[in-house]
Parts: sequence; C-alpha cells; structure tokens
Amino acid sequence: MVLTSTQIEMLVAYRDKAYVSNILCDECYYYNNMRKNLINIPLIVCSSIMTIFNSSSFDADTMRIPNILLNSLTTLILALIGNFKFVEKQNNFHNNGLKFNRLCHKIEDTLTHNIEDITLEKLREYIEEYDTLNENLEFPYNQSIKEKIRKRYLGKKILPNALNCVGEFSIRTGDIPSDDSRSVSVSV
Repeated sequence: MVLTSTQIEMLVAYRDKAYVSNILCDECYYYNNMRKNLINIPLIVCSSIMTIFNSSSFDADTMRIPNILLNSLTTLILALIGNFKFVEKQNNFHNNGLKFNRLCHKIEDTLTHNIEDITLEKLREYIEEYDTLNENLEFPYNQSIKEKIRKRYLGKKILPNALNCVGEFSIRTGDIPSDDSRSVSVSV
C-alpha cells in the first residue's frame, strides 16, 4: 500500500524532528563537556599542588593547614562533579544524538530511494523509534540551548515537541471577540 501525501508529510516531519533533536543533543553534549572541563581545571591544579607539597621536604606543621584546605577543596570539587552528573549527561546526550542522526539518515534514505515501497507499518516503526529515543533521554535539555536551536530552525524545520513551547507562543481561542486577532500571547 502506497502512503498518502499526508503520511509522506508526516515522514518528512519526523525526519526534521530527528535532525533537530540530533542538533539539540549535540549542543547539550558540548555544553556539559565544557562545564565538566571547567570544573576539572581546579581539580587538576589542587592535585598538582598537593603532589608538590607532599613530595617536598616542607615542615609538617607548616603544611597541615594548606594540606587540609587542598584536600577539602578536592573533595568538594569531586562531590560537585558527581552531583551534577556531567559525565552521565555527556554520554546520554552523545549516544542519543548519534541515534537521532541514524534515524534521520534512515528516513532520508527511505524518502530518497524507497518511497514507493514504504508501508504504513514502516512509518509507524519510525515514529516508535523516535518516541523511544525521546524516552531514553535521561536529562532535560538546557533552556538556553533550546531557545537558540528553536530560533535557528523555527520556520525551516518541523521542531520536536521539546522546542514547541519555548519562549512565547500563542493559544488560539474562540472566546475572545477581538477584531485584530483570535490568539493570546503567553510568555513561558
């Protein structure tokens, strides 16, 4: 059974959503990578200073307070890294970004080479795969990244649901008897 034009449009929309979701995951991956690297710099510095202090022949009483401070700072930094889960966020966004990219390419291949052979069942499989990838995202997208990506692709691509209510949006309503517009602008 050949897909209808509406179903083909739906397939194109899911290709766009997978593409934009891939970009969104990549941006969040780079953002968390930068944050992890920034917080690792003081950890490296503290560890290096502690190594110098501990391997030198300084007076033990003189080094007690600096050693306690450096150990405390190192422990605090390690706790922050563990609490903010930078590595886990990086891995989750990176892996899901790759999977969104793979899905986008599969849909593009189907649209380019096999559009006559695609069935409604295959369309449903693509939608299910897209939904599963969204469910596998363990962490929320960063709000500033969502706004940036939304501005970049609004009107150019079909946006994933995560970007549809970023910033201002309109609620269409028939209850407002206005001559100019039948929508209300709401800021989120």
